[in-house]
Amino acid sequence: MQSPADHVVGMGRLGGLLRHHRQKRGLLQEDLAALVKPALSINTIGNLERGRARPHRHTLEGLAVALELNAQEKAELVAAWRASRTGKAALQFAPPGPPADRAPIATVEHAWEGSFGQLRL
Repeated sequence: MQSPADHVVGMGRLGGLLRHHRQKRGLLQEDLAALVKPALSINTIGNLERGRARPHRHTLEGLAVALELNAQEKAELVAAWRASRTGKAALQFAPPGPPADRAPIATVEHAWEGSFGQLRL
């Protein structure tokens, strides 16, 4: 069986589901933003739908309540939210490795010992 978000191209499954449920209920992004407690900005709703942002768990819960999702719809939304953690968007914020032009920490510590080895506090 196809998900409501399967027909959406260019956005993540979570964003597609949010947009699908919002439009199904005849809501504008502005309407949904105001219904979520605490309220969200219209930009946040747009970023969530386009897959540019990933909501915190409490925000996801607020969206589900505002959209009046049934148990099955909410379960699908939560599954898409969990899957979005392991997607490409989550990996782009991984910290980079150490720069090649910097000395390892051990070398820096050794330099300090050589310069200030006799210093006593």
